[in-house]
Amino acid sequence: MVGSSAMVGWSSGGKGVAKQYYLQGRSPEAVTPDDGRLTLVRNRTVAVSKSGRLYLAFELSTDRPQPYLIYSVGYEGSLPSSSDYTIQMHRDMGSRSFKFASASPSSAGSESGEEGFPAKRWHGLLSMMGWGVLLPMGMMVARYFRRQDPYWFYGHIAVQGLGFLIGIAAVVLGFRLNGDGLKNIVVHKVIGISILSMACLQVRTQHRIFLEFDRVSLD
Repeated sequence: MVGSSAMVGWSSGGKGVAKQYYLQGRSPEAVTPDDGRLTLVRNRTVAVSKSGRLYLAFELSTDRPQPYLIYSVGYEGSLPSSSDYTIQMHRDMGSRSFKFASASPSSAGSESGEEGFPAKRWHGLLSMMGWGVLLPMGMMVARYFRRQDPYWFYGHIAVQGLGFLIGIAAVVLGFRLNGDGLKNIVVHKVIGISILSMACLQVRTQHRIFLEFDRVSLD
């Protein structure tokens, strides 16, 4: 969204406030208020807060409107200050294509403004598959297939190793998302790093057992 203009609305003291921002970069300092490339019709912008919901409306004057609308929502309690109107990184977003000729929206786009599967869902899916599915499956192989010696051990190592690699991919993607400006994820990050640390210790232990198992098999 860098290089785009955005209309931002919020409630302050029970009254709605709306301003145009220009997104020069990803940091809050690079998002400047009362700036942008949208040609707004004067006195046609309004933000209304009612029943816990905020409604933002504005009129745009343009001959060639863009076919996509991007919506985003910020974190609770992180409203722009009245001094410089600096805004923080949004916590979630979505997109929708819009046919201005017929004034009708088409099917909703993906979250985070990305085509296909968004990064946050990839992070969750990889974490679930790596830490929540494959690692427990590897432990079950070691527990219930001992009679299939020595194949149970190699199956255990293969499943656990695959789960560890997928978990590593989830962690890398998580740090990338954190670098993009996601807020209020300290507890989530601590839990993720703790799981990664324990998984590394487990893999190290498995490596030593694997070497010992291989040596005994050769003997």
